[in-house]
Amino acid sequence: LIDLPWWRESEHISQSALERRHFINKLPLEDPIRIAAASYFSNRRDAIAFLEEEDGPYYLIPGVAGYPIDGTANWYLYSRAENLQLAESADAQIKELVDSGKWESMSADARFRLMTKRKQVEALYPFAQLKTSKKGYSEKEVFGLESVESLAEDIFKVPNKQAVEVKVDGFRVQLHKDGDEARIFTDSGHDITKQLPKLEEDIKRSAAKSFAIDGEATPYGEELENLGRAGAVPAFTKGAKRPVDDSRWAIHVFDV
Repeated sequence: LIDLPWWRESEHISQSALERRHFINKLPLEDPIRIAAASYFSNRRDAIAFLEEEDGPYYLIPGVAGYPIDGTANWYLYSRAENLQLAESADAQIKELVDSGKWESMSADARFRLMTKRKQVEALYPFAQLKTSKKGYSEKEVFGLESVESLAEDIFKVPNKQAVEVKVDGFRVQLHKDGDEARIFTDSGHDITKQLPKLEEDIKRSAAKSFAIDGEATPYGEELENLGRAGAVPAFTKGAKRPVDDSRWAIHVFDV
C-alpha cells in the first residue's frame, strides 16, 4: 500500500501486468519510493480495514506472491470520498466518454493522449494510428510521380521480396463496424460519421460482422479524378456537422 501523490495521474496504473511487475521489482531502488509511506497486508480485508481510518488517496497494489507475470490482477485507488475503486484504464475511459457523448467535447490533444494509451483495438471506439511493423524489412517513402522511376530501379536491384502501396491524397480515417452500427473517426478521434452518410451505409452493408480498419478517405470528381485533401475539407473542417455529398468518395484501406 503506497501513498504517492506524484503517481496519481501517472500512466503506471494502466500498464500491463508484466510492465507493472518490472516496476514493482525496482521499488527498493527509487528514492521517492523509499521515503513514501507504505504498509503491507496479507489479504485485501486487512488492507481495507486499515484504509477505513485513513483519508488517502492510496494505491493498493497486488503483492508479488500470487501475481504471475501474465496475470490480470488490478491495482486499486482508494480515497475516503470515493471508497475503494478500480483505477480506470484508457480503454474503459474512452468507451465511457464515447458512449456518454462527452468524447466530442474534448480537445483533439486530450483525445489523442487517451488513444495512445489504449491496450487493445475495439470496434466503434477510436484508437491511435496503427504504426508500421518492419519485421526485418526496410521501408522507403516516395513522394511524387518523378520519384516512381527511381523507386522501380531500386526495387529491381534487390532480389528480395518487395511490397508497394500507393497512398492516395486524402484524409486519414478509421472505419468501424459492429453488427448494424458503423462509425467513422479522424486520426485525432473526431467522429465524422454524420458528415459521410454514404460511406456509413457502405460500412453497414459490408459482409463483415465487426471490424476496425485504417485508411485514407478521398473524394473523386465526375471524371473520377482525385480531388485530394482540398475536396475533402468540407467533411473534415473543424466544427463541421452537416453531411457532404460523398457519393463519389472512396476509402483506400492500408494493407501493407
